[in-house]
Amino acid sequence: MQAVKAVQIPYQPTNEVLRLLKLFRDMVNHCVRVGLEKNITSRFRLSNEVYHGLTKYRLHTWYCLSAIEVATAILKNYRKAERKNQNIKRPYARKVMAKLGNQAYKVVGDKLRIPIKPRRYFYVKLHKRALESLSDSTLKLGSITLTALQGYGGFLEDS
Repeated sequence: MQAVKAVQIPYQPTNEVLRLLKLFRDMVNHCVRVGLEKNITSRFRLSNEVYHGLTKYRLHTWYCLSAIEVATAILKNYRKAERKNQNIKRPYARKVMAKLGNQAYKVVGDKLRIPIKPRRYFYVKLHKRALESLSDSTLKLGSITLTALQGYGGFLEDS
């Protein structure tokens, strides 16, 4: 069993980062739309169906894979709620956000290097608590979620 520890990572998003967050939301909504139209709930099938369409956004590949993952979670929650209540609205991503898996970003010194496009990055300075979590050998890097206000870094802990 793994426990998860989350650390807030404050940052000031640039216009380019805000654009990235909006594009990610659009990618998730595209995946949700296709999933509903074709009655897809599996991440593998959704990935096969939409991946090449997501490459038109010209973002780093990790954003395509993460958008599919987020959309799959939205679709599964929608199907579950639909079984309980027939009068449920069609789902879509509302907030601007982006999620990245642990292999998509890198820690460089006291900064987090996050890709925007292939070979283009932005850096977020890590605060003391985040650096302490990184130096803890019992914790492994997890996913990172970026919002318009701040980021959230997840750490996995074997218990």
